[in-house]
Amino acid sequence: MHMNQDALEKARQQVNDLKQEQAVLEDALEKCREDCDHVHESGDCNHVWGVNAKDEIYYRAPQSGICERIGGGLKNVSVSDDGNHVWGVNSGDAIYYKAGHSGSWQKVEGALKQVSVSGDGNHVWGVNSRDAIYYRTGFSGSWKKVAGKLKNISVSDDGNHVWGVNAKDEIYYRAGFSGSWKRIGGSLKQVSI
Repeated sequence: MHMNQDALEKARQQVNDLKQEQAVLEDALEKCREDCDHVHESGDCNHVWGVNAKDEIYYRAPQSGICERIGGGLKNVSVSDDGNHVWGVNSGDAIYYKAGHSGSWQKVEGALKQVSVSGDGNHVWGVNSRDAIYYRTGFSGSWKKVAGKLKNISVSDDGNHVWGVNAKDEIYYRAGFSGSWKRIGGSLKQVSI
């Protein structure tokens, strides 16, 4: 009976420790969100990337929950579910790719004002300053122009669903690269899936 009481007390302490750790991580994530104008989280929320009004890049480490400043400057950032594919664009619309937190920024050909990467990292969509739409199959692919005009775009985890809004705040949807744009009722200035 005494061992069961000790085991129960140890389990309670472990639960309390986990709750405290979760609270610390949630506070760090909230601080990261407060510091950044644009935040993008991976599907498992372990990889949080954000940029602030000064185009400074921040990353929240999954283990410590500490928000750290990353070298470079971006106005927009997008990360895959596993955190291994980070895409961004700077204030001059130059496109950059980073193979996860530990990778180095690599300049990618082209110019976009906004970019969105799928959860698996295999589908990258973007829009340029003239609202032209572009698609590529991951880092190794090349940009293909897609019919239509959007000011903002977002791609699903599997790449099979793409949403966007145009300059009139009209909402559009397509079923992946092979689909076609369909007007959706309503009005938004930005969309994210």
